[in-house]
Amino acid sequence: MTGLGEESEPVGFTTERLALADLAAEIGAIDGHVLRMSRTTIAPDGGYAPHSHEGRPELIYVLDGVFTDSREGVETHYGPGQVVSMTNGVTHAIRNLSGKPVTYLSVTVRKP
Repeated sequence: MTGLGEESEPVGFTTERLALADLAAEIGAIDGHVLRMSRTTIAPDGGYAPHSHEGRPELIYVLDGVFTDSREGVETHYGPGQVVSMTNGVTHAIRNLSGKPVTYLSVTVRKP
């Protein structure tokens, strides 16, 4: 049987893996950590100062607008449908220079 609600392959689903983080390599033991999903809006000229993602992997999926991600002097612009991955060894800053709000979803593993 392949009816909906039974354990079987999903019907009508298309899945595309956008990013992946090996949690064991990123944070080691999972005890004391949570998986958090957030929606964030950055106002025009808003931003986040340089910060590290050591032991705090995060994936961002941009919904609306364009922001600038700066890493080691290299600026990359991310817009709707793009994914940004921050893992161990990544120190970066985010800035909204677009003049319009930017909204994104983020998924991160961190201590509460």
